[in-house]
Amino acid sequence: MVNELSLNKNLISIKNKDKSDKLIKSLNLNRLPKAEFKKDEIDKVKDFLNKSDCKYYSIRSKIKSSGKFFYKVKPDDVIDRIKNFDIFVLSESLIEADEKNLILQGSIQIFNDWTCIASLSDVKGQPNREAENNPKYKLFFNIIDDYEPNIRGLKQVIDYYVTHELFNFVLEFTLYDIPIGINKENIIVWEIRDY
Repeated sequence: MVNELSLNKNLISIKNKDKSDKLIKSLNLNRLPKAEFKKDEIDKVKDFLNKSDCKYYSIRSKIKSSGKFFYKVKPDDVIDRIKNFDIFVLSESLIEADEKNLILQGSIQIFNDWTCIASLSDVKGQPNREAENNPKYKLFFNIIDDYEPNIRGLKQVIDYYVTHELFNFVLEFTLYDIPIGINKENIIVWEIRDY
């Protein structure tokens, strides 16, 4: 059964992080549990920290895409670090998985004609933003007509993209060799956008 959202994906415009988050959630794509806070919500942040019990956290600005972020923050340092943000998202940091279990990360886009553009890296221990900005692999090929580059994990990412019918969207992701995230899958979706 085809859902109405998949029929209308090409009509969806994703121009900011909020819209991206809503689409990721509505499509039930794998993601990390996270919570949004304002700078003055110290008690709510403390409550979140007490309930989540993570070794490290990530803090990301909610004001704009590619905004300020901290990748590896100890629980005791979170309160001090949030002073740098007006509105922010707090989630578990995957630094240890990035250092030990990362297979591939970056961004990929597949168009309706099966042309694929990707900026990817398999360098362990770096944030996805850094991998996208300084990719190890910059790809441009046609999935039907060309040979698929022999990059570990690329086929799995392409299969995920096609299975979820994300054509024409840019998918920011990280692929691990362990299950992780809300759906306990090997791929985490960070953002979907059409710009």
